[in-house]
Amino acid sequence: KLEYEKLDLETQRNDFRQERDDLQNTVEILKKENNDVILELINTKIELQQTKENMEKQKNILEAEHVTRVAQLELDVVKAKIEVRNAEEYWSKSQSSKEIELEEKYLKSQEEWAKKKME
Repeated sequence: KLEYEKLDLETQRNDFRQERDDLQNTVEILKKENNDVILELINTKIELQQTKENMEKQKNILEAEHVTRVAQLELDVVKAKIEVRNAEEYWSKSQSSKEIELEEKYLKSQEEWAKKKME
């Protein structure tokens, strides 16, 4: 009977050892899986950060392009205003020149008329 109990205890001890080893293996597997999940989360976080940085760079580029376009349009407006002013000045000078020319023609014709009258 004692032999039987000894054998039964040894079997139980072996069963407990096996169960402990199985549990330790399960714990190791879960640790590895947990580490894999953590690594995946870290990689995802890094990718999200890179995406955020890229989007910020793109936003800055678009803002700079917008500022450049607005500045170019403002420059074009100033150039157009200068062209209009120059055209107005040219027209004004042209008109003055035509008026002087007409006045000179008129005075010459008066002079010629006066000469003819004197003859």
